[in-house]
This record gives sequence, C-alpha cells and structure tokens, in this order.
Amino acid sequence: MVGTLVQADVITGVSIHSFSSQYATDNRLAVDIVNGSGLIDGTYHNTVASDMWFTDGTVETTPTGFVVMDLGTNHALNNIHVWNYNESPTDPQAGFGAKNVEIWVSPDDDVSNLVRLDNAGGDFVFPMATGVNDAGFDVNLSAVTNFELLDDVRLVKFQILDSWRDEVGFPNVNYVGLSEVQFVDNTTRLPLLIVDRDTGKITMTNVGMGLFRIQGYSIQSNAGSLNQVGWTTVTDHYDNATGPGDGSVDADDDWVVLSDSESHTLLGEFQLLPLGDGGAIAPGQTVDLSVSGGAWLKSEIEDLVFKAADPTGSTKEYPVQFVNGPNNAPYERSDLDFDGSINGADWQIFVDGFLGDMTGMSPTQAYQMGDLNRDGRSDLADFFAFEQDYDAANGEGAFAAMLQSVPEPSSTIVAGLVALVAMSCRSPARRVVAR
Repeated sequence: MVGTLVQADVITGVSIHSFSSQYATDNRLAVDIVNGSGLIDGTYHNTVASDMWFTDGTVETTPTGFVVMDLGTNHALNNIHVWNYNESPTDPQAGFGAKNVEIWVSPDDDVSNLVRLDNAGGDFVFPMATGVNDAGFDVNLSAVTNFELLDDVRLVKFQILDSWRDEVGFPNVNYVGLSEVQFVDNTTRLPLLIVDRDTGKITMTNVGMGLFRIQGYSIQSNAGSLNQVGWTTVTDHYDNATGPGDGSVDADDDWVVLSDSESHTLLGEFQLLPLGDGGAIAPGQTVDLSVSGGAWLKSEIEDLVFKAADPTGSTKEYPVQFVNGPNNAPYERSDLDFDGSINGADWQIFVDGFLGDMTGMSPTQAYQMGDLNRDGRSDLADFFAFEQDYDAANGEGAFAAMLQSVPEPSSTIVAGLVALVAMSCRSPARRVVAR
C-alpha cells in the first residue's frame, strides 16, 4: 500500500442515541453537543447556553447524567475532543461541566453491548471550561488497557459521575452538561512508513494524535529491495530501557529479530518471549529504522509492504510513503545512477555490469548492475531495454547518437555486445535469488 501523509479526519453525521435528561426550557439540548452549534472556526466554543447540553437539574437528584452518541457507522477511534460546559461567567456556570466521566463503547447500535473503557482502573477527568471562548481538550486515551475496543466503535456513552459544582461553591446544584464532542477516525492513529529515495532511509512515524501500540512489524519486498546492513532494529536499540536499548519504543520488554540476516525480501522483529505488553509510539514520534546507507536499495520498483502487530496479536497493513528523489517521483528504469536523468553515465554503469556475475544477488541488486528486465542476467534483452528507455528520455535516435560520441565506434560496441550475448546463450543463466 502506498499512501500519502494523512491528517485528522473528524467523523461527521454523529447523532444522539439517548440521554438521561435535557433542560428544554431554554433549548439546552443533547443534540447541541454533536451539531457544531457554538463552535467558532471549528476550534473554540462560545459561552451561549443554548448552544450546549444541560441536564434537567429539577428532576436529577445528583449532578449526574449520561448521553449516548451514535457515530452512524463503525469506526476505529483515534481521538475524542471535548468542549466542557462553558456558560459564562465561569463562577458558577462553567462549574456545571462534567468532571469524572466513564466512557463506554459498543460495536453496534445496541446499548446492551456497551463496554466500559478501562482507564488504568480509573475514570476520565474532564477539565473545567474557562467561561470564555474555550478550545476544549483531547480525552487522554493512552492509559486505556482494553484499547482494542476502540478499533470497532458505533456507540459512545459518556456516563457523567459528578460536576465541578463543589469547586465553584454550589454543592447542592444538580445540573451538569457539555458544550460539544467530536470524534476522530483511526485513519490517523497509525504508523506511516516513510522511505527516502535519496538515501534509502526508512523511518516509522506515528502521524496520529494517540499512542500507537506495537508488538512487532514486518517490511516486505518481493523485488529484493531491502538492505539488512542498513537496518536499525528496535531490538537492542529502542527496546528494554535497562539496556542495550534506550526504551523509546518499548521501555520494559526485549524484542528479537525474526528475519534471516541474509534476506533482501523481509525485515521483521517482534516482542516475543516472555510475552509482554509490547511498546508504544507517541503522537509525532519518529523511529529511525536505518543507519548510514539506508535499509532500502534504490530501484524503479517501490513495492514495500508494511505490517504491524498490536499487543492483542492483531496484524494490519499500514501505508508506505516514498519521498524525495530527483523528481520527487519513482526512478526511471534505466536511471542506474539515480540522478533523475538517463544519459551516458547510466550507459557506462550498464556496460560495466553487462554479463557480470550476478550469482546470489537479489533482483534489485542485479538490476543495479543492468538486469533491467530482472530475469537474472544482463544480456541483449536488457541492451534493447536500455536503448528504448534512452530514446524515450532523450528523443528518437539519441541512443545511437550517444554511441557515436564515445571513443570507440558504436558499431564495434554493439557488435561486441551481440557476440558476448551469443556466447552467453550457450551457457546456463547465472542465478539470481530473492531471499
């Protein structure tokens, strides 16, 4: 999968499924927390009470209540952004905002299937609003222990346990409310594998707003474009903080490399035994998976497949983004020096590798020596492929003109190549392997 850098996707079409009560006397309705009313430029919420939800404190015996929101379809949740009750002035009105809250989720629209998110054994604490245009806050989901529930959500329930009434000196007032709630889809709670065409460097970045929990990963290339020598592993670098790793990915577990040290088709490692809780990549954190020289071998084929496993054992495929390069695009097939053009320098590389020994090389390693059609040898078929690419890049007849400009006559070079090919055809092809 090749993707572009994704940004936060706020879920639209959210509706109210049910609620404990609402203060309809002056239109402080439950629907107002999901319809955008009172939002300023999508960032701040105003202080107008009729743009918020308020429970009916005349019928409630405590400052408690609940609201169940329906996302419309199933989503993997990345983030929940909340604007607490924000009526002005702050004292006492903003004190009627929710304080300690339980969050429950269901994979369908049946409230009987709601399951409480375990916030490390405690409740979620919603900060009190400011009583002026308020920016709200992100609910901290990083401590949720049953986080797998967030991967398939239809209903979200806020069970409000109390308000900030005591802090503002109104201990006997039983109203409680919220201003707005937004949900962000998990298309952004993911690691993005980024490959730099210029350097071959591979990095893994969490482009979302929540922790990405990871227990292992694999990078695959059928073209044999991976370089073990240039790979920086989590194992012994970013695992167990007691050493030799620095704990930046997994502070308390040891990882182990699973891929073969000779492989050009697979890089893989896992937090295996003893089975722990895996690691986590923080929002915006980048994990460098390359040392000098890079873990990706340059070629015209960009076929990397990136998969990651979470601590539940679930494995998913995630995006790979190639960046930079002379033209910010994949290399052309015969651009063997990878400078963005096909010219005499590429021809010299092709000549130097022609009929060379490619035994044991991966397809990409052989390609870098001139095996343009990746059949395990550099021969006349590759010569014609180079001629075709050269003329396509520089104009009809450009290849013949280039040959005329080299010290030896083009006819001599071509004749020599043809003769070598004829001899090579009487010998078995050199074997190129994809390991």
